Amino acid sequence: FIGDEWFGYLILNKVPFYIRLRENMKVRVPGKGEKKVFWLFNHLRVGVHMHYSGLVHLGGNLVYLSAIKTIDKATGKIEFVIIASFNKQDQALINYKERWQIETMFRAMKTSGFNIEDTHLNKLERLSTLISVVSIAFIWAYLAGIDKHEKIVTIKVKKHGRRAFSFFKYGLIRIAHALSNTLDISEFNKCVKVLSCT
Repeated sequence: FIGDEWFGYLILNKVPFYIRLRENMKVRVPGKGEKKVFWLFNHLRVGVHMHYSGLVHLGGNLVYLSAIKTIDKATGKIEFVIIASFNKQDQALINYKERWQIETMFRAMKTSGFNIEDTHLNKLERLSTLISVVSIAFIWAYLAGIDKHEKIVTIKVKKHGRRAFSFFKYGLIRIAHALSNTLDISEFNKCVKVLSCT
């Protein structure tokens, strides 16, 4: 979803967007010609963000650019998070971060958890019910994971600096174990209590 037509459609219809660009994408900068987009932010120190002053041409469209320079914890390589936006440039990185949380939720609902895409339902009413139930299950697992991390066993941090499990996965495993332990329902009751307190 980073094609010229897509950007044009969003701009024409005044739909706000915050879309990440590949570092090697080319933009045309007024007075400076065509540049790879990372070039505009290469001077930044790691952890520092910047909103590029003025509009740049991305294909046939004009967009604002914002970026932060980071280090990939897994590889140690420098990388850029570069966001194209149509308006509210000062909020671009903040709004993109919020959008990324939605992406992680989608992943949890699909391949990393509930495999919702495997459903064969095609009636809107039934799909709506399924998504509602899965949404509640996602929130339950997420809260159960946070509760276990904060009160029972902290999630281990691996050498690359990331947690071994997301809060969602941690909670999902917790709930699955609680459901399978029919001899002691105390852990299941704790999981239910976490949900009922929200």
